[in-house]
Amino acid sequence: MSALDSIAKSVLTRPSSTEACGGPAHTMPHDLDALGAHAEHCESVRGRFFDLRCHLDAARSFVASKVVSTFLLTAVLVAVVFWLVG
Repeated sequence: MSALDSIAKSVLTRPSSTEACGGPAHTMPHDLDALGAHAEHCESVRGRFFDLRCHLDAARSFVASKVVSTFLLTAVLVAVVFWLVG
């Protein structure tokens, strides 16, 4: 067996530390530490006003959809009035 075959065999038979493979996941403490560090980094990147920006974006999307619907309804009503009068 060549060295390349033995490396390939060891890589293919050794599951990842977070891969369940039909059984319980075998997480290591360093995996959980890395996940915690990643979550802290993501939290710090978001900034202080992230929640406010999310709420404002949701409100803007809601209002924008209502503005477009109201404009289209008004345009249809004006067109119908001009068609009936003209």
